[in-house]
Amino acid sequence: MDDLERRKLLDRTVILITSDHGMEFDDARLGFVGHSTAYTAYQMHTPMVIRWPGRPPGRISRRTSHNDVAPTLMTELFGCPNPPSDYSSGHSLFSDIEWTSLIAASYGDFAVIEPDRVIVVLPGGYEIRDRNYRLVPNPTLPRDALRAAMREMSRFYR
Repeated sequence: MDDLERRKLLDRTVILITSDHGMEFDDARLGFVGHSTAYTAYQMHTPMVIRWPGRPPGRISRRTSHNDVAPTLMTELFGCPNPPSDYSSGHSLFSDIEWTSLIAASYGDFAVIEPDRVIVVLPGGYEIRDRNYRLVPNPTLPRDALRAAMREMSRFYR
């Protein structure tokens, strides 16, 4: 930032710093360590800091996704007139749109993350976990939620 300021570019440069995932050190006492081992809050929450010239400092407290980065840049920085749904599953970080569910994926499975549960779809089945990532005994497969997730994940792959 000092170099950008020295070159008089700081007030014309958007700076975005984030990570691709969180890290877990068995924080929930469920045996998950590292990343890509579960869809716990510890692995799903990632830091993101944006310095955006002309925007006041603030904090986004609602649930967001990495899918929101492209629509934020495309609409807010590049002025793309297309609705974000044309090219992304996300929304601008500066909008007030709340996510009802998020889709996250790992190397061989994926999850639908809702406020009160996490539906994990594994190669050989599924599991449902509560908001604290504890297994729900005898879960019923939420077909509508999974159908919507599969539809969304296939929108850009034909």
